[in-house]
Amino acid sequence: MDGNYTSTLDLRLPSADTIVFLDLSRRVTIPRVLRRGLRWRAQVRPGMAPDCPERVTAEFLRWLWRFPSQGRRRLLTAIDTAAKWWRQHPDTPASALLGYYLDVTWSGLDRISTNAAPDT
Repeated sequence: MDGNYTSTLDLRLPSADTIVFLDLSRRVTIPRVLRRGLRWRAQVRPGMAPDCPERVTAEFLRWLWRFPSQGRRRLLTAIDTAAKWWRQHPDTPASALLGYYLDVTWSGLDRISTNAAPDT
């Protein structure tokens, strides 16, 4: 699940088997958004829909600035409501959590492919 589109969280969260919430500060997110906006300005960056050029608007920057005080609380409440259990790792760097998740995911895929029936 990618994104925090609050209008569909009640549908998506109960179906999620893993929730990774990268609780990054404004000091991290805003410079990254500005750099990405400059790098891909008016271009379609990899992974985006063909008719969706990169743009950074004042409205989006306002949303980013307000998220810690407004959106974060709503998102955490929605996660808490949907999840039977979940753990927070507030002092763990985001890259370590994502690396752990990818290791678990890929090792699970390796297990599946190793246990596959041999071709006859």
